[in-house]
Amino acid sequence: MTDTKDNIKKEKVKTTTVIYSVIIIVVAYVILIGVLIYGFGVNNEITNVSSRYIPYPAAIIDSKNFVTLGDFDSNLKSIKGFYENQDFSQIGLRIDFSTEEGKKRMKIQEKQLLNKMIEDKVIEILARQSGIKITNEIVDQEVSRKLDEYGDKQSVEENLANFYGWTIEDFKEKIVKADLYKEKLGKFFESQDNSSNELKSKIEDAGKELESGKDFSDVARDYSDGSTAQDGGGLGWTTKEQLIPGLAESVFNIEEGERSGIIESELGFHIVKVEEKKLEEDVGMVKIKQIFVRKKNLADWLEEKMSDMKIYIPLKDYYWDKDGFEAQFRDESLREFEKEIIKEFQGDASLIY
Repeated sequence: MTDTKDNIKKEKVKTTTVIYSVIIIVVAYVILIGVLIYGFGVNNEITNVSSRYIPYPAAIIDSKNFVTLGDFDSNLKSIKGFYENQDFSQIGLRIDFSTEEGKKRMKIQEKQLLNKMIEDKVIEILARQSGIKITNEIVDQEVSRKLDEYGDKQSVEENLANFYGWTIEDFKEKIVKADLYKEKLGKFFESQDNSSNELKSKIEDAGKELESGKDFSDVARDYSDGSTAQDGGGLGWTTKEQLIPGLAESVFNIEEGERSGIIESELGFHIVKVEEKKLEEDVGMVKIKQIFVRKKNLADWLEEKMSDMKIYIPLKDYYWDKDGFEAQFRDESLREFEKEIIKEFQGDASLIY
């Protein structure tokens, strides 16, 4: 009897030892892969496979919300697949991610993707905090609508698989659901925004300054939002098609040398002065200045909310820029390279995705 009890105890000890050993091995493996990813920036088959099953964070938002490295790597793989399945040379665009410069271009894509995923996660968090719910039924209805818009289901499935390596379910999660959260949060923001009266009062004050005889350019410098303010609101020559809807028709009805009253557009409030008019190759053009008071939009509101959030990026190559509200390269040479690429946007397919 005593021997039996001793054997049972020994078996329990063995079982416990095995369990603890397995736990120790698993924990050690998780730590090792984490060190490789975060400490050394290793990105290979082992780390990629591990991140599919272990939720390593690519970004942490307010300590409890994560953009997972597995999702990040999966989406990055889809972007690479998209480019590999396109022939941009036919439209005069160059793309070769195998060169050193090409690898830098892909790094820019990686950064853009990380920022998009952080923004999507922030939108989802804010939407849920605002009581917005996106049910599977709503998502399915939107997918059906998009399938009708894009064509038949089979061709869409083939294109998703060929270009991105996605299924319809991937399309739902990565695109449709994120778009729905953004759309509904945008409507919620519009219903809560009370800044319109204040902004209209500002443009009305600008109008009063003009009525008193003050120079248009001086008023633009004092009241206008945007990059043209310091230049006195000058926008140069433009066609009707280049102006936003709601502004174009009004502007082209203004006589040369005259100015408009207050015009409201989707972007804000405008007072426009037409300096000159001309026809160029039978296309009507106007040279204009404007005083522009910009409406607060969803992007502004998101930045306000993000400024109150604690966002941390543990990845070796990035940090969270609190002032720019974006993930930024730690490597200064990459930051400079990105600036140059943006200047040379034309002809660079790596920036059109």
